[in-house]
Amino acid sequence: MILDTCYFIDLQRKPSSVQAISARIAHRVLFATAITYGELAEGLESPSDTELGRITLGLPVLGIDESIAKNYGAVRRHLRSSGLLIGDNDLWIAAIALTHGLPIVTRNVSEFRRIDGLQVVAY
Repeated sequence: MILDTCYFIDLQRKPSSVQAISARIAHRVLFATAITYGELAEGLESPSDTELGRITLGLPVLGIDESIAKNYGAVRRHLRSSGLLIGDNDLWIAAIALTHGLPIVTRNVSEFRRIDGLQVVAY
């Protein structure tokens, strides 16, 4: 499972809001993405790898390769032509999830559910 950026933010600001989902997914293999790393780094004055690693619970970080970039382009094209485009960062996270066949854990359900074939776990 991929934990969306909002999960890590909520874990820092409102831990009780992710308590139930954390218990439900504790037995699963979990990942962060390079996109989430960047979004979290934006919110920090002087982000260090140590601090980002602590915030992301030391989870493995999935990056972007050619397959993911290709999926990103296809999904973006489809959403744009349907008038349902979502933000680029969410689109990249979705492309990573689709390429790896992993669900996304998020509270940002309305945007991610626009993407055909993407598994979304809401909290």
